Amino acid sequence: MDIALHNRVPCRGAVLFHGAGPEGPHLLAGLARHRIEVAAVAARPPMRWAAELRHREWGRALVACESLAGPLPRESLLVQPRLRREHVDALLGVATALQVQTDAPTGNVLRDRKLLLRFLDALFDDGSIAAIDHLSGAFWTRDALLAELSHDADLDVDGILSVHAVLADPGLEHAGERADRARDDWMLPHFAVPGFGIWKPGRSIAWLHTHGLAAVGAFDLDVLEPARAFLGEVTGFLRALGYAILEGLAEPGGTLDFAYRMPPLRLLPVAEFVRRAAPRTLAMRPDPDGSHAAGRVVLCADPRRRLRRGGRRTQEPLRHPLFDGPPPGGTVLRLSRRTHEQLADRARCTWRLLCEVAAEVEEFRFPVLAQAALPVPGGSTEALWFRVRELDEAGFAGELLDRPLSARGLREGDRRRLDVANVTGWEVLTPFGAVEPHAFEVRHALRENRAELRRICAATLTDFGPEFGPQA
Repeated sequence: MDIALHNRVPCRGAVLFHGAGPEGPHLLAGLARHRIEVAAVAARPPMRWAAELRHREWGRALVACESLAGPLPRESLLVQPRLRREHVDALLGVATALQVQTDAPTGNVLRDRKLLLRFLDALFDDGSIAAIDHLSGAFWTRDALLAELSHDADLDVDGILSVHAVLADPGLEHAGERADRARDDWMLPHFAVPGFGIWKPGRSIAWLHTHGLAAVGAFDLDVLEPARAFLGEVTGFLRALGYAILEGLAEPGGTLDFAYRMPPLRLLPVAEFVRRAAPRTLAMRPDPDGSHAAGRVVLCADPRRRLRRGGRRTQEPLRHPLFDGPPPGGTVLRLSRRTHEQLADRARCTWRLLCEVAAEVEEFRFPVLAQAALPVPGGSTEALWFRVRELDEAGFAGELLDRPLSARGLREGDRRRLDVANVTGWEVLTPFGAVEPHAFEVRHALRENRAELRRICAATLTDFGPEFGPQA
């Protein structure tokens, strides 16, 4: 089933406040500037007030002001990738939430979730701290919302996912040992920068898993014992699988040929995994209350591969080699044509943001890369990466970094001027991580830590060569 286009699961979120929160009439009166119509509805305990919101393009939403049952856990806030330290400190004192539920008017999971974000943003006022997407557990600051809502592309699948890491026993030195005291369920951020929530792995990860896909009628993913070398690719890997799952290209119990030069991936339902796994393996994913069983698969090697022990075959789930780290040259993921088109549309829609970021960090001469689709014989296209030398809202001029396979008249190092209509991807590489069409969080760190950037660029030799550093 194509979940991305045929699913009307209501979206739920909240805007968080200190104290008693906003007064209903004052806040709701300000929604007129967003062309939102407001109708009062009866408030039932524990609601303080409630209203129905209608927007011609966003659909309908119900909003209710409620007190929180208790404080938010500091540990989970510290490692949220969109939260900075000041947000974490402020969220520890929130006492009130504006709970919001939308009716998923389009049936497109990613588009409807973005409509929820538009309602959440409209409900922000001067006393708002942050918003939370209840289905994924992800937090959104006002800056993050403004960046996402500044363009009309659908939400990236990364926007409906949360990734949790259960850490292994601190005494373990190697993956593969028993992790019978694994206990810490923390968010795994996508980057680490000064002033942000940083997860510094002092222990091995026993169990990496997602939340958010099962909430929209799909299923979530478990990875056991991912090696440190794999963590650098985990975001791209989970995004690719997320898109495949939403398109209905992957099913529990099936296999997926998801990467070049890699064996197929087995999506083993948790119930079957529990029946087949050895006690040592089961100990890596402690789930005493069964809350991580339904709507979830464990990623393993293809079942056609079998281990032999003492001349006998075993049915124990096998570890996929990707989780030991990418092969030489990196992992090339297989994406459907529709996913390619969706990612390309998002890259074009966010092109103006790239121009802004590039201008903000121009003094550092960080590498700016753009991917463009060029025509090849037969009417198809080939996506190639360029090092950007000139950039404006109409397009870019740059030097080809790839060796074309099919595009004629091009060689590595050739310079071309291309329009934004050809763009299929982009990124800005920085010491704090990459700014990409699906990930803007690093931008704030670049703005707030310019002195630190200058120090890093002056003192550190990098793989980017002499152009990575402040201009003389």
